[in-house]
Amino acid sequence: MHVADLAAALVELATTDRCGIHHLGGADAVSRLELGRLIAVRDGLDADALPSRTQDMEKWRPRDVRLDSSATQAMLTTRLRGAREFLA
Repeated sequence: MHVADLAAALVELATTDRCGIHHLGGADAVSRLELGRLIAVRDGLDADALPSRTQDMEKWRPRDVRLDSSATQAMLTTRLRGAREFLA
């Protein structure tokens, strides 16, 4: 999620009377590797130079860390863009 979208969504939530847990994440699920490659391409770097996941990482790093932001997005006017959109 883009930091400007996050800031706008937080301000919008703070000005309501809603309480509880609100998940805020980007619109699309990307792996850490895909995010790194998107950033590399945007910045003109070699995306293939990034190392991929190793077996050792499987022991201590969760494979899937997505948040479902659909309920929060439904109550916001702020659109939560995904990484593929804002890094294109």
